Amino acid sequence: MQALALLLAALGCALAAPHSSSSAAPRVVGALPRVVGALRSEPRSEVGALPLPAESAADVEERPVPAAALAEPALRFDRYHATGEIARAFAALEARHPRWFRAGALGFSAEGRALPFLEVRDFATGSEMASTALWIDGAIHGGELESAEVVLRVAEELRACIARGEAPRFLRRTALYLAPVLNPDGRERALAAPPRPGRNNGAPDGGVDLNRDFPARWSAAKAREVEEAQPESAAVMSFWRAHPEIALAVSFHTSVRAFLQPPLPMSRELRARYDELAELYQERLGLPRLAVPSHARGTTMDWFFAARGTIAFTLEIEGAHAPDAPLEERSPGRTRELLEEGGLERLASAHAELLLELAGELERRGVAAARQR
Repeated sequence: MQALALLLAALGCALAAPHSSSSAAPRVVGALPRVVGALRSEPRSEVGALPLPAESAADVEERPVPAAALAEPALRFDRYHATGEIARAFAALEARHPRWFRAGALGFSAEGRALPFLEVRDFATGSEMASTALWIDGAIHGGELESAEVVLRVAEELRACIARGEAPRFLRRTALYLAPVLNPDGRERALAAPPRPGRNNGAPDGGVDLNRDFPARWSAAKAREVEEAQPESAAVMSFWRAHPEIALAVSFHTSVRAFLQPPLPMSRELRARYDELAELYQERLGLPRLAVPSHARGTTMDWFFAARGTIAFTLEIEGAHAPDAPLEERSPGRTRELLEEGGLERLASAHAELLLELAGELERRGVAAARQR
């Protein structure tokens, strides 16, 4: 329990440390292109990367916060956000707080839609790379609508702290990489009127389950079947390969309520760490640790753990529906609870709060390791 107590120690919203005066330009974050103007959810005819303009550290220093900024609009969680809305919300965060947010596209879908992406850290330090990072994704199954909202809520929690001039201290060394919609084709279909099945992406022949598209725990037959990764999963793997600082990865889904860890061999130390996290999510959010189904092979978290040997887990949170059910057929009682009675706000906020605590813990562990060296 002592280890768990340390794990629970939250940094919360604390005053940010003074920034460095270094003039080093911020880096282009892996394969992340900067998208000029508002990203739209409509298909794009051009899917090439857009370059990130060079900027000096002075360009990203936090400007004095005017009184009006303290009343800047908060994101509401009484409905589901379309992919384009999420991208525009991220672009607005960068416009308001360029010291802390970088918005763009992780890549593009089979139908040419952008995968909205947000990097959060203190860019005014002048460091080209964060010391450590937390990756959070959602909606790799596009019809699992609530999964994207949780990731969006993390961005909103950080916005609220920063707007008050209370940026979390961990952002000096720790980055958050937020990818709320890894399957924009499927999400667009799930939110369409009339809705269509949204689990798979928009590839030909009915699309592909992107959470089986990562080369980990595949059978020999599956390995022969997959000639190349889908563009969405290829973008994720490209980013992860370019960012060895990612020390923790979390993927949100909606089906059963569960904490799922990769069913792969691991060291005693890693297993103990997973035990801590599973206990934490059980105690705080009531998510039991369940076994990964035998058919669930080739998931994002399987690949991340197998490729990097670091912590990666899936959180299944209870949504309002079976992922591919039309909106009008989804549980009306649960939908009303989520959207009209504040349930989605409470659900997303509880997860966002715990994720920010884990980000703070990443920094503390990194500082301790650096001191030991």
